[in-house]
Amino acid sequence: MLENNYQAYENALREYYTWHNSIHSQSSLNVCSVCGKHEKGIPYISKRSQVCQSCVDKIASHKKLIKDFLFNKTIRHEKVNSQEIPFLISLSDEDKYDFLFRLLDFHDHLSLKEALELVREFIALFQIPTDTPYFYETFFPAFLQEFTTDPNLLPVWCADIPIGFQDVKKPGEMVHYIDKITILHQQPVLKKKKAGKLFTLTWGREQIYSHARAGEGTDFEFFEQYQGTVVITSNRIIPLHSDGSSPFIFLIARISSLKILSSGIEITLDGHDRPYQLIGLNDKRGQNIGFCIMHLVKKGTQIVSLVDTF
Repeated sequence: MLENNYQAYENALREYYTWHNSIHSQSSLNVCSVCGKHEKGIPYISKRSQVCQSCVDKIASHKKLIKDFLFNKTIRHEKVNSQEIPFLISLSDEDKYDFLFRLLDFHDHLSLKEALELVREFIALFQIPTDTPYFYETFFPAFLQEFTTDPNLLPVWCADIPIGFQDVKKPGEMVHYIDKITILHQQPVLKKKKAGKLFTLTWGREQIYSHARAGEGTDFEFFEQYQGTVVITSNRIIPLHSDGSSPFIFLIARISSLKILSSGIEITLDGHDRPYQLIGLNDKRGQNIGFCIMHLVKKGTQIVSLVDTF
């Protein structure tokens, strides 16, 4: 039975590659580029090729068979071979992420380490770009939720780390999140204020006026201090330049209070009286930052959440 299934899989994979090559070749008007069938109104599947509905249905069936076979093969701890990699790369982004979500849903049947390794392996095999909004705002929050099982335990970053960071990373340090970020610092601002009182003195027929005078007071506002890439590790929050250098570093162990914002976090460090804000590109990415830091700060850190975390 297994041999018959494998033979069907081999045939489907071979036909799929034939179809995939056909849609990149020029086809005549109203002629299916796969089977050669003449039929009026055959829809274009690419800018140059047309494929009849019968072939579309057949290839869709083959694609499902191949995806299911590869998924089951993966769960059996069998490695993807070189003949199968072109199929994985040819899939649409929707199909690729569907495969990854299946791995997330199936991780109860694997060890945590095995599941994490498979996710990272298939992100590389699929050649999925990890700097897209979908990766950060849809896939990665699900990845965090599935693999953060205990307090202070976060999954290792599931994609490549930036070039140059290898020189900054310390031995044993784990990377949990990488994204674009803006860091704000609260700084003093001089404000014009009214000082004194306004009153009137009457002495006989003469009136003596005293007016409030303008003065200066100090307020505190947040100003942008850094905008670029940030790496959140098991020990540090590291703003990173493209060459791997860092303008400054926040030690997570020195965070005395943490405020979870909709767009990121606000941290106060030991010995500092004014906080910093770490703001993501949008609320969803900000939640990723807040979720990670909330699970990394030391026990006893004051945590205030102004939003519901995912």
